[in-house]
Amino acid sequence: MARKIPKTKRAKKKYTAEEILDLWTTTAKAGLGADKHFARAIPQKLNRKLLAKIQERLDAGDDFGKDKKKTKTVAKDLGRICRMFTTGRTVDLDTFELVFEFVKDNHPVCPVGAGGGGWCEI
Repeated sequence: MARKIPKTKRAKKKYTAEEILDLWTTTAKAGLGADKHFARAIPQKLNRKLLAKIQERLDAGDDFGKDKKKTKTVAKDLGRICRMFTTGRTVDLDTFELVFEFVKDNHPVCPVGAGGGGWCEI
């Protein structure tokens, strides 16, 4: 009879705010599709605020690892919705802000529940 070897615990990955934002950006672009892109004004306006909010959550001890899958779902859906509301190739800032506000406040898999927007509440 074989002895069971206990599983060793892996150290949890420590994410940086930049890694989290890059993950969201890449996932949102995947939802948007290859034939469309986000306007340059979007990261110029939002990235600084998002990075500050993410860092605030990390400093408070929040575990992004447990919320990663859900936040990726939200980011991909954000890209998909932006695609639906964009007739040309470029998602403009106004469209993105409208979709962002709706998604962060209403997405059913938001880590803190619909209407939470916990990681991206800016």
